[in-house]
Amino acid sequence: MKRLNKTLTIIIPTLNEEKRIPLLLSDLSKQTYKNFHIIIVDASSKNNTLKKVREFKNKLSLSIIKSNQQNVCYQRNLGAKHCSTEWLIFMDADIRIPKNFLKEIMMKTKQINAQIFSTHLSPDKESKYGKIFSTMSNIYFELFKNTKNPAAYESLTGFKTKIFKELKGYNEKTKWSEGRELLKKAAKKNIKLKIYSQPKYVFSLRRLKSQGVINLLTNLSILISSEISQKKLSAKKISSLYPMIGGKNEKSIF
Repeated sequence: MKRLNKTLTIIIPTLNEEKRIPLLLSDLSKQTYKNFHIIIVDASSKNNTLKKVREFKNKLSLSIIKSNQQNVCYQRNLGAKHCSTEWLIFMDADIRIPKNFLKEIMMKTKQINAQIFSTHLSPDKESKYGKIFSTMSNIYFELFKNTKNPAAYESLTGFKTKIFKELKGYNEKTKWSEGRELLKKAAKKNIKLKIYSQPKYVFSLRRLKSQGVINLLTNLSILISSEISQKKLSAKKISSLYPMIGGKNEKSIF
């Protein structure tokens, strides 16, 4: 991929996201900040995902990379290998952002010289649990941001590209909390995660809708407890608690 005269690269892994990727790309096409390029890393989608992406070719600086693995960590790392800009942001295909999102993010990032950053969540208005979930998540981020075990959702995390590559990216064997593992690695090197209370992005709660509140919270409690206690779960067990199989199945936030 040729070097681009841009400051920021947005990397979006996809797998059967024909319904949601157009919404995010539409949001990106309306951004007041324009100095960015988008890399879509697609894991052999079986529907019209790439057709929908190509419809934005004339509206956005955009490229597509095809991944031979259906592995979100692998896809993010693959996208980062093709990144030649100073900054990169990983976004999930099902999030939504307001039109001033990138402008505010980049302004704050440069002002405080952040190296890793994320933001608070806005409620998913399609879910009656959206406000509760986003409030709890934002409190969670704030409680841990200055510790050795910082937290941010993988759905939107930004890095100075040099730092991401020095950290050697996401662990492609990790089945759960891959972002937390990377942030902990950064914290050990005294690289702090910055959490912005504004602007906010909308995190999709489609997993909540499909699995049900009780099932989802129970499963997440088991996973978080195992992480805190450092009790290892089998890959099969993790997959049953936290399936990540793409937009083909509504259980996924991938």
